[in-house]
Amino acid sequence: MPAAFMLGPIVMKSSLIFTVISFIIGFFVFWFNGPYTKEKTKRYLDHVSNYLIIFVVALWISKIALHFSIFLKDPIAVLAFPSNSTAFYIAIILLSGYGWYQIKKALFEVKPFLLTLIFVLIVASFSFIFSQLVFFTSPFSVLQLGLYFVLVLLMLLVQGKVNDGLLIGISLVIWGVGHGLLGLFNQQVIFQFSVDSWFFIMIGLIGVLLLVRSKKV
Repeated sequence: MPAAFMLGPIVMKSSLIFTVISFIIGFFVFWFNGPYTKEKTKRYLDHVSNYLIIFVVALWISKIALHFSIFLKDPIAVLAFPSNSTAFYIAIILLSGYGWYQIKKALFEVKPFLLTLIFVLIVASFSFIFSQLVFFTSPFSVLQLGLYFVLVLLMLLVQGKVNDGLLIGISLVIWGVGHGLLGLFNQQVIFQFSVDSWFFIMIGLIGVLLLVRSKKV
């Protein structure tokens, strides 16, 4: 399959197209299999879609900040640059800051939102990795696909049977530790971003903290 498609004057990378399709699949799977009522499911998915849009904007801001001198000369060229891991980390920090502000203002229910976000990300990641292994020569491995398969099964089989905080914690620990171990053998990639081991360690530690907190509740 070609690495990019021409849509008139616009060049669309295949990886971007598959990323969008993967998230659509993630939304649909949660819509039909999520643990909440349809009204709540719609509300939580709306929050997730808003955060994904904000992440994309934060990614653009990160790229502009990292290539500001080039941006002053040719703004379009900077936005067309592929995003590296540094831009990804900055975007995550900006997104986390926005999320922390919303939590402080009590603008949404935190645990249902996080469960929805993690569910969608896991299903989207599984779909994306599967597509890359089938159609392209990619940096992903069958072991990564297996990790996300386990996480998808966990979400589908355990949701609604334990409290949201416990399921979120378990998912983050498996996700962080799994990627951390796989990172001993090759570079780990989240969608199009190469990610360092410390990021997964941090995710795993957050999961452990949530597990400890959920047991105290």
